[in-house]
Amino acid sequence: MKIWFVILLALSSCVSDYNYKEVEPYYLFHANSSKVWLIEHAYLDGKDQAPFSINYKKALVFHDKGTCYLYDLKDGFLKRGKKGIFFLEMENRNVELVFPDETWHFYLEVVSEKVIKMKALKNSANKMNLELRTFPEY
Repeated sequence: MKIWFVILLALSSCVSDYNYKEVEPYYLFHANSSKVWLIEHAYLDGKDQAPFSINYKKALVFHDKGTCYLYDLKDGFLKRGKKGIFFLEMENRNVELVFPDETWHFYLEVVSEKVIKMKALKNSANKMNLELRTFPEY
């Protein structure tokens, strides 16, 4: 009798009517607060233009309010970054970063919790394809 109780308990614990919540694409950019993304690679004509040293790379910070900042890491986040706003259109897999002096248009090739790969569109002021990585822990 005890063995049947254990088997029944084990089987019933595997069954659940819990519905998993789908992760919204915006969440991957800013995690419902803000998220720092390192521009790990910036390709122009197939050549990586991003500095090798993390000290000279750039970072993009996305906020849940729709704002973003572009920072030079050599400044150590001490200077205010270049402020913009961003728009995400998942139906077409497009993202726009609108800064006061230019607008960057990208096609999202890869979007995950750790990596975002963006291909520059023809009408983009920034012509580099970007690979963003979550900011590394030291």
